[in-house]
Amino acid sequence: MELKKRVIERLQKCTAEGEQYLRLPELQKASVLIPLFFRGGDLHVLMTVRSIELKHNAGEVCFPGGKSDRNDTDEIHTALREAEEEIGLPPVGVEVVCRFTPILNQFTDEYLRRIPNGEWPRVIVVADGSCGDSCSVLGISSEYNVESCHAYGANATIERLDQRQVPTPEIRAHSLYFDLSAYGIDAIKEPRSSSQASAKPGFHLKIYGTFRNRYMALACTSADSKMMRFLRHTASSSIMKNIFHQSFNAYKTDIEPRLSELTLQRMQCSRKLFEIILSHRRVSAAYIEEDKVAVTVEGEAARVLNFDTGCGVNLGMRGLESLGVFIYRTATAQDQKDVFEALSAKIQHSKQVAETFRQNGLAAAMFE
Repeated sequence: MELKKRVIERLQKCTAEGEQYLRLPELQKASVLIPLFFRGGDLHVLMTVRSIELKHNAGEVCFPGGKSDRNDTDEIHTALREAEEEIGLPPVGVEVVCRFTPILNQFTDEYLRRIPNGEWPRVIVVADGSCGDSCSVLGISSEYNVESCHAYGANATIERLDQRQVPTPEIRAHSLYFDLSAYGIDAIKEPRSSSQASAKPGFHLKIYGTFRNRYMALACTSADSKMMRFLRHTASSSIMKNIFHQSFNAYKTDIEPRLSELTLQRMQCSRKLFEIILSHRRVSAAYIEEDKVAVTVEGEAARVLNFDTGCGVNLGMRGLESLGVFIYRTATAQDQKDVFEALSAKIQHSKQVAETFRQNGLAAAMFE
């Protein structure tokens, strides 16, 4: 299964290297299993609800797991044992594909005394969005690298107050062509762009959100066609609105109502196709030597897309994959060299996240 292969490859990139945690103090350890499974071609995650009779965290939604026993060989053994006890999942039926970075949640006086660095650098995480001023206040450059994703897109949203706020499965449709003959544009299928040779030709539609708040994304690879040029430069907002209107009614779920002329008045959408641009901060981590402060920039403060792919803030959050390691390496640094190595690794990861999305992000989010 292609989706399963992609998921495993992505997770394996997040696997924590155990050797870098050998200096962690011997605290009480616990592990959880994040059970992922495929059903009907879709990826699902299994979670549990803690009993309301428990003393700690009663009634919370969580992953199966618990404290380590002395007979457990490692954290994976603990997670598998707890999952079998709590949800009846036999360990032989589980394929462990990665192990995430350990999380420290106990900072006792004994723990703090055992950290091998007597004078720690402080860590500031800037996550105030693309319009925040925190980086400027801290003296970090506000310059961004602005790069094309070699595609064009448009977004639309509509709120229907008579519908329930119930999440709906994502809908995708590919290789769409629109009848614009009334505007003198023939719906001729154009050859695909060399910059996105693996993508299907034509337009790609995604519908997502809830029954009340429906969102749509329309994208296509860059190509010098009459239809593309027309939709990029049209001065009439009604053209894109009609395209979204007809596309939604053609591909909506069977149990929701069609868009009518009345509900169409509440639709908000892009006036025309625009170039999809990825902006990412040139300096995503820095060290303020006089204050012994390490700064890392995360979320939309680090990278932002001018097009809603339906993946929410996931692009910004991908930088968090290396945040735990960065904080640990900075907090346990023996000297400035260790701090600079942690900063360098964090900056490289941030650049890699941006480059990976620019090369493959739209393909995964829209074109497949």
